[in-house]
Amino acid sequence: MWASEYPASIPNPKRYFCFVQTIYEIVPLHAPPFVSSESIFVILARVINRADGHLLLFDIRMLGFVHLLALLGAIYLLLRCARRLSPGGCAILAVLVLLAGCDSGYTAYFNSFYLEPATYLFGLTFIAAVISLVINPLATRMSLALVFVRLVLFVGAKPQNPPALLVAVPFLAFSLRRVRPRSTKWSYTWIFGGLLIGAWIASSFLSTTISDKARRINLYNSIFLQVLPYSPSPGADLGALGLDPALARYSGTSVFQGNAPFYNPALFPQHASYGRLLAFYLSHPAPLYGLTNRGIEAALSNRFAMLGNYERSAGRPCQSLSSVFSLWDSGHKGCEASG
Repeated sequence: MWASEYPASIPNPKRYFCFVQTIYEIVPLHAPPFVSSESIFVILARVINRADGHLLLFDIRMLGFVHLLALLGAIYLLLRCARRLSPGGCAILAVLVLLAGCDSGYTAYFNSFYLEPATYLFGLTFIAAVISLVINPLATRMSLALVFVRLVLFVGAKPQNPPALLVAVPFLAFSLRRVRPRSTKWSYTWIFGGLLIGAWIASSFLSTTISDKARRINLYNSIFLQVLPYSPSPGADLGALGLDPALARYSGTSVFQGNAPFYNPALFPQHASYGRLLAFYLSHPAPLYGLTNRGIEAALSNRFAMLGNYERSAGRPCQSLSSVFSLWDSGHKGCEASG
């Protein structure tokens, strides 16, 4: 097994946020692999990278190329579903797919090891599979199996995806009700039961593969980036979360900063846990409201200000973001600002 690392010449934490790093060093994997459907694209990119003669270095643009091919395939599946639309309807759908589906807010992540590309691409193919199932007058069990597989791949992209089942399953339920009765004698109860059980198994398996370190990283960032910077009494909140109130001076720091108390076992996690964090939010409505509000605002845009998308050689300032082909995302931001 192998993993990739930033070249040692790039300082920490700028290596993570300032610029797009295209070349990574290939090193042995020293921990159990993190299971995600994104691994499908990474393995394919690794094969192409090796075929290109790169044995010790990995070019992230190979992964971007694989993501791009998958996006083209997803767009083809969506447009194929529009064959029964009028010419005007097809044109409108094509423009929407171009503006929304190819917006840089989504595609900028293609040249990265984030799990967003798998979420996005398998989400698109799941939607296309459901539409294809509905419009097919002779829907088959294979059509339903494709829906199931794509839903599992979507849920298995990252640990944050299982809650999306609350939207995906009703969408599928509404769609299946529109399948012509004479085309199938499927039992909807068995269908939904199988889908939910399969998706739950996939998400549970994904969760069990997350290392303890990854869990602690998310816990630290949730406290020091989402709780403390917005708290009128950081020390008291740290005490409620099972941490030393003196750590309030680290408010606003992330794990990727070398001086973070995350790296001192005596300082973190102490008695902090996800259970304590949940109990804190449930007993403090104001922070919970603030977190929800920030989450809604963040959902209106896929651009993350901390992640620059220029290469270092472009000579741009740290964390600079390109505005090329971002009309769809800019429109979301405009709606947020006007609201």
